[in-house]
Amino acid sequence: MRKKSVLLAGVSLTLLVGLIGTVVVWAQSGAKRDPPYAVARALTEEEAAAGEEMEVLYFDSFEEAMDFIGADPDDFQPPVSGDVDTQHCVVQIEPLQPGQTASKVSEPVCFDNFSDAIFAATGGAVRLPPSIEPSEVTEDMLVPPGPRSSTVIGQDYSGPNFSGSTLTWITSNPNGCFDGTIYMQPSMPSGWANVVSSARSYQGCTHYYHYDYPNYGGSVLDCGYSCSTMGAMDNQTESEKWCQSCDP
Repeated sequence: MRKKSVLLAGVSLTLLVGLIGTVVVWAQSGAKRDPPYAVARALTEEEAAAGEEMEVLYFDSFEEAMDFIGADPDDFQPPVSGDVDTQHCVVQIEPLQPGQTASKVSEPVCFDNFSDAIFAATGGAVRLPPSIEPSEVTEDMLVPPGPRSSTVIGQDYSGPNFSGSTLTWITSNPNGCFDGTIYMQPSMPSGWANVVSSARSYQGCTHYYHYDYPNYGGSVLDCGYSCSTMGAMDNQTESEKWCQSCDP
């Protein structure tokens, strides 16, 4: 067993795959320096606001980790790190400002498990079953009750029918596109150019434009709320735009 402290921000973006009360257990993907299973007590809002760090304990087996927290391993499915060929990434995009042609965006943060990506995308407000498939998710599942720190406005998929790797777009604007906000991305995040094979939008983004070239050039496909396939635009998207009422 090893022990170290890490910042909450780092933990919230870790592969969190099992929540038992206030104790988090996860499997690390490709861990080299630390044993593959980790346990930590989730910080309270007050502790996080005060900048306290989460202490993480590492174990060589799932059974050892469960024994440490006093849980029966037979009652829970061991965490898994996921298919290494599939990634589920999250990008934060901000509302387009007057006079601009590109929204401010973050670097993508990627996970091996789709459930973990949604947990991070919703600021920890939504915990989907670890085995859930991206195609099974509905908009209602992505909107937790009460105030939220982030809003999911769209998802791109590397496979048709909402399958394969995923790219989830979130914004700090709780209204999404409902208030007339526009979001524009002139180039796709690393690894996502000419990859999209299906797409969905949410939160009032009735237009979800996919462009053939960077900077909104070439052919364009408006997915509206949903494109199960992309037709001639399959694996062609290099820039995107979301809005409730706007022209390409």
